[in-house]
Amino acid sequence: DSSVSPVTPGEQMTARDLMYGLMLPSGNDAGNALAVICDGSVQAFVDRMNRKAQELGLSNTHFMNPHGYHHPDHYTTARDLARLTAHALQFPAFMEFVTHTQWTMQPTALRPALPLKVSAELLDPNSPYHYDGAFGIKSGSTRAAGYCYVGCAVRNGRTLLAVVLNDRIRTQAWTDLTRLFNLGFAKM
Repeated sequence: DSSVSPVTPGEQMTARDLMYGLMLPSGNDAGNALAVICDGSVQAFVDRMNRKAQELGLSNTHFMNPHGYHHPDHYTTARDLARLTAHALQFPAFMEFVTHTQWTMQPTALRPALPLKVSAELLDPNSPYHYDGAFGIKSGSTRAAGYCYVGCAVRNGRTLLAVVLNDRIRTQAWTDLTRLFNLGFAKM
């Protein structure tokens, strides 16, 4: 159940296209390619991710790959994901990637231009699960982890961040996030 961008060996792509390939369709292949570009190997990048997690005080997080695909020694918590996301939201480049809901990868010698679209119904205005003001951050699912989502919503100049993990039904993640956002905004 690993998702791909797709990225084909030998294909030349921009890092921007790879980031959108990682963030929108959850392309694990794009995550691996970015790791190699940044640090020379997937393992070197994962080592850096773990050092950064320690620096940020994410004591219940350990990475085994750059994309989040299941591995028995790859783990985190909702709290650590929220702390990591709050840190990442400080960077304009991160905000660029997580606020786009679609992107077209440039054509390569191996394929034509490739349109990408985020799969989170929470962000789709045509979905019954759409949440006004929601943006980003990242959805993901595997059989082992269930449906997971880290997202934000903005209302009246306030931004809320919510995390759901291990929902067993895809649409339950959107329902749970809606409830969390509504509760948070009601308390503001």
